Amino acid sequence: MPPAGVRAILTGHSHYDHFGDVPVVAARASAAAIYVRGSRPVPQPCDHPVNNNDHSVTLMYHAVALRTKEDVVEEFRKQSICDAAMRVVARKGLASVTVQDIADEAGVAKGTVYIYFDSREEIIARTMDGATEKLVEKLSVACRGCRTFREVLEQRVRTQLLHFEENRDFFRLYLAMAEPFGERRLKKHPTYLTYLKQLEKLIGAAIERKEIVAKDVGRLAIAISSVVREIVLHRIIEREPPPLEEDVTFAVDFIMRGISEEKR
Repeated sequence: MPPAGVRAILTGHSHYDHFGDVPVVAARASAAAIYVRGSRPVPQPCDHPVNNNDHSVTLMYHAVALRTKEDVVEEFRKQSICDAAMRVVARKGLASVTVQDIADEAGVAKGTVYIYFDSREEIIARTMDGATEKLVEKLSVACRGCRTFREVLEQRVRTQLLHFEENRDFFRLYLAMAEPFGERRLKKHPTYLTYLKQLEKLIGAAIERKEIVAKDVGRLAIAISSVVREIVLHRIIEREPPPLEEDVTFAVDFIMRGISEEKR
């Protein structure tokens, strides 16, 4: 049990009751707790039941609830460094960028960068995480009102094209990650895999509704992703790309002709 006067952040799904105005845990921690002494979180295993008798234990939904001023400053500086990395990679390409380049772009000393990151690879990985998570978040809510797979596809393609139009630096970084030897790294990236899983789930549901052919959902997700990526690439490099909606219709028609059940 946590010692008296020590708060714990319980991860996982927990329900709770109230002791006065303070919520207290009424469930077993599913993963781990962070015992907090002063302002310093101390991760420790926590697989015990916590109940209403443990009034010193308050439930925090996320660790961010206990962020100090130092935490906020650190997060801001990390994000500034990642923003700088995105810009400089977009200009120079991934292979030639150094930590010094990133530091110069961020307007900080090289040593300052190493306070927050262990290596160039860690900076790039965090930058990629942040950028791709924003897109995945947009896609997760983009199709809530869609009824058919065609509508789902139209909305997802439109969301992606708009995202990349508004974040050209992001897509240049995305392409850099897909350069030779970077292709394998991209395909193993957790957020990219989440994106594919999200698409696979939608494809699986469409197969169950018999809207599209029953094929390997993983392969279909990769194929759809590749079609959209190539269209975005050409929109990035073309001086006068066609209207966005024209490309949305082209991509959706092209994909649906290959997987639709209607004429089979």
